[in-house]
Amino acid sequence: METAESHLSAAEQELRQGHARAALDEARAALRLQPEGAQAHAMIGLAHTLMGDEDEARASFAKATDLAPRDPKIRYQFYLALGRMRDVQGARAQLTYFCELEPKNSEAKTLLMRVGGPRTDIPSLPTPPRAAHWYDGTGHSVTDAEDFEDEDTSDAAEPPPGPDVTLCPECSKRTWKGWFCKHCGGNLNRV
Repeated sequence: METAESHLSAAEQELRQGHARAALDEARAALRLQPEGAQAHAMIGLAHTLMGDEDEARASFAKATDLAPRDPKIRYQFYLALGRMRDVQGARAQLTYFCELEPKNSEAKTLLMRVGGPRTDIPSLPTPPRAAHWYDGTGHSVTDAEDFEDEDTSDAAEPPPGPDVTLCPECSKRTWKGWFCKHCGGNLNRV
């Protein structure tokens, strides 16, 4: 079965082998299946970077970061692309974002210090969303506001265990299922 994920995996493999044109074709196929796929836009940006098409690469990465501004993988890929383009300040900005999103990555922090430290003149990352609405395959909501009436909804409180609660892989706290952890802002598994 043809999926966006299978095309992205193939694009990544083609990039590792240095086949930029084939990677571009696979990433575009993923984009046809999932038009708002941020990772597909990033793969297109990487392929264009390898082909020397800087304007196209920057446009693809701009779209990817607009769609998923808190995705550390995309920020790191953008950093690599800008480094290859010899845009030191742009690469440093993306590495600053990456270190903010991955605060436990000591190698990235060391590298950032080597290139001049975090940039302070760049816009802040958007705050992680506070709530996510979950829908079943037919578009009907699987959560109801009445489910949350008696619970402590303060920012510091962990929700009680339940079907709409998951464990954050980064901070190990319980948080609502969604895109980001409400405690640390880490990316959650979307299973």
